[in-house]
Amino acid sequence: MRQLIDDRLNALGYTSTDSDSDNFTLNFLISKEEEFVKSECGGKIPDALKFEIVDWVVAYFLRDKKAAGALTKIGDIDFTEAPLRALTEGDIRAEWAVGTKTAAERFDDLIEGLLKSKEQLALFRVIKW
Repeated sequence: MRQLIDDRLNALGYTSTDSDSDNFTLNFLISKEEEFVKSECGGKIPDALKFEIVDWVVAYFLRDKKAAGALTKIGDIDFTEAPLRALTEGDIRAEWAVGTKTAAERFDDLIEGLLKSKEQLALFRVIKW
């Protein structure tokens, strides 16, 4: 599972490091999501949810990195860019990039897309009596 997560992160433009922080966070999130699925699905992880867990772990990992300020760029999403398109100093004119999404909004869309599959968990839920 860890290799799939590293591959998914690389595909999205983030290279996971062998730092203790990344290793701990990824291993923690893997265990957390696996236990969550087991608790919802009668103690086992359905094969069909394996790739969904990968997306959930990636989403939570990237969201946590961004929230901690440890993520400044992923792929072509640069969090340091300003939504300013043009600036003129004489007679002060500033033109904002209206109509385009900011880097943070594009990132939030990415995270939302990765987590959207959590709705599929209901298909595998086991009700305990």
